Amino acid sequence: MFLIFKLVELPYGWEKISDPVYGFYYIDHINQRTQFENPVVEAKRKKQLVLQRDSQRGVHGDQRP
Repeated sequence: MFLIFKLVELPYGWEKISDPVYGFYYIDHINQRTQFENPVVEAKRKKQLVLQRDSQRGVHGDQRP
């Protein structure tokens, strides 16, 4: 099975690093932090979790309590 990854532009201030020991990781130069998850993928994942949570609660749109 082949996986195809779409090239995604990183948000302003982010940099992708390839390290021979740790693999790829991302640097947020604005907030001075690092992480292994692509920040674009992370934002999409978090948004999906919020939408799922809200749909389970019966909340629509921006009507979060």
